[in-house]
Amino acid sequence: MKLISYFPAQQNEEQCLLANLMNNIEELDMVPCHSLQEVQYHVGEDISSQKIVVLSTTDRNELSNVVMIREYLNDSIIMCVLPNEDPETIRLAHLLHPRILTNNSRFLEDIPIIIKNILQRMNATKN
Repeated sequence: MKLISYFPAQQNEEQCLLANLMNNIEELDMVPCHSLQEVQYHVGEDISSQKIVVLSTTDRNELSNVVMIREYLNDSIIMCVLPNEDPETIRLAHLLHPRILTNNSRFLEDIPIIIKNILQRMNATKN
């Protein structure tokens, strides 16, 4: 399974997340992205494989830009890390139909556990 992470700029949170995932989940093909064009490319690269997309935005304008490419994300499992709890920000994020929605960057520590659970459920349904 492919994990596509979107952080608009190189951030400590991203480095910690990727290191944590690499140490805990071997079956992931991780693709860090720093632009929405990269996200679009990697989501559309292999339409037959399932993808998990972690989207972290720094403001509502950036989230609006992510929403503009939502048709590329339709077949992906989406996790959103929002910049704030403003109702308009949350409304925009719901347009992406995320599996997980949070505004807390500390949540990134839990992403490997959540992804492991997703992978276990997917493997159980295959068998």
